[in-house]
Amino acid sequence: MLLLLLGVGMLTAALGTFMGSGGGFLLVPLLLFIFPSESPGVISGMSLATVAITSLSASVAYGRQRRIRYSWGSLLALGSVPGLRHISVIPLAMGEGFFAGVTGIGGGLLFVPMIVYLYGLAPHIATATSQFAIVITASSALAVRATLLDFNSIALPTLALIIGAVLGGQIGPVLSRRFSGLRIMRVLAVTLGIAGLRLAASLLS
Repeated sequence: MLLLLLGVGMLTAALGTFMGSGGGFLLVPLLLFIFPSESPGVISGMSLATVAITSLSASVAYGRQRRIRYSWGSLLALGSVPGLRHISVIPLAMGEGFFAGVTGIGGGLLFVPMIVYLYGLAPHIATATSQFAIVITASSALAVRATLLDFNSIALPTLALIIGAVLGGQIGPVLSRRFSGLRIMRVLAVTLGIAGLRLAASLLS
């Protein structure tokens, strides 16, 4: 089981960081399948912990590539931190931060298209900057959730996910360099479509 979770953490981190997300949109449904008896709150907490480490690992890799715009990432992140949302100059970040905290995905799926299409950043810069923002958004959401839930029973599985996430967080930025910005945005668009259909199906079921 632990080896499976390590692989899951590595795979979701690699794919997520390639697109500028933390991989939580892939991780949450997989964890719900692997741990059907756990509550959605616990699953979200496991995902947020993994996503935070994923994005931290990827931020180190993207930072070495000098692709992160730290000022933009900070402004995006401020929209999701409780008590600081009124400071953000990017209003849509508030909705993204709230959605990330509730679902456990950590953000990113909306950060990247938002700063590419609304603010004109290049896709390779946007994906890297999104990773830096997710470190803050996922960590702040996890801090709130950790005060409400007891994670002792899933500490070891979460650790396995995190170890995989550290490795996967280094793979995504390497893959990203091999693709054009247009291809990255196309992959992200398909992913957003799939995520939207899955959400609609869950609401209708």
